Amino acid sequence: MSLHDRRQFIIDSVRSIVGYPVINTLDVEVATIDFDDALLRYYQAAPIIRTRTYDVTFNQETLIPIDQVLELEFPSVLVEDESIGTANNTLLSFSKTITKAPIRPGSVIIKRAGTEVANDNSLGDIAGTDGAMIITGSVNYLAGQVTVVYNAAPASGSITVTYRQDNNNYFYLGVLNEAFKSNIIPRYNLDRFLLGVETGFDPVNEYNPLKMAARNTYDHMLSGQTTIEYRHEEGTKGVLHVIPMGIGTCAITHAFGCVNMDRVPMNHIFMFGNLVAEKFIERVISVRSGIQLSADYQINTSYLEKKLAELHEENIRALAEIATPVVLWG
Repeated sequence: MSLHDRRQFIIDSVRSIVGYPVINTLDVEVATIDFDDALLRYYQAAPIIRTRTYDVTFNQETLIPIDQVLELEFPSVLVEDESIGTANNTLLSFSKTITKAPIRPGSVIIKRAGTEVANDNSLGDIAGTDGAMIITGSVNYLAGQVTVVYNAAPASGSITVTYRQDNNNYFYLGVLNEAFKSNIIPRYNLDRFLLGVETGFDPVNEYNPLKMAARNTYDHMLSGQTTIEYRHEEGTKGVLHVIPMGIGTCAITHAFGCVNMDRVPMNHIFMFGNLVAEKFIERVISVRSGIQLSADYQINTSYLEKKLAELHEENIRALAEIATPVVLWG
């Protein structure tokens, strides 16, 4: 079933659940069917998962930018030398909406006659020089509009743009699981591992700091004391901060969602339609509480509230049944 057919199936499903007379009276913008909330709820229960391994050091913070994780798992596509105009000793400005938006910030390279002359600053500005000529410009990353302006007309040569098409079909949800595997503890790191250890004397066995250090460190591994924090930081969409209690590798299972329905399995489509219907009924009830329309006599609010409660309970059960087993969410 194509994406278009899936959407139509969901819309028909919502009409059936809510009732055709109600749907037919709701040709108003505030009551359009919205898939975003259902997609978020669905992928929170059954995320797309990917596992990556990172080398970590005892008590040393490892930073993992979320943008880098998304790029590794769902990479952008390089588009090279797309023409935006031709210099003719007269034109100062060259502008075009590129063919493969959205554009990944920081990936724009402007060339004239095959030579790089300018690039973007990840904030929407283009700047550079072409010999003695000064270049400015702008880029709309979402719409794909690229504009290059010379302060003096270049004599000749094709003006092209190279960029990366951003893959914004996927979004980051969090950490689904983490597992730590320790390496052999080097002898010169003994003192670091002994810090904070309270019991160093064993009345049965001779005091052995090497064994004690190893034993306590392995206890940390087995108890899962690796700490993962998620923080928003200026200039990024967020960063994972991994603080391990040992030296080794940390396998982190990342969870993602998709902004359209083509990743929802066909055997989940009916349940997904119920999620969409639940949100739709919430919006209808909310709109009717503040707006009165001449068609209101056809809408049974009590019926909708009862149907909403039934759908809510049914959706909770359905999401629990498909939920990915979770050890840790971050």
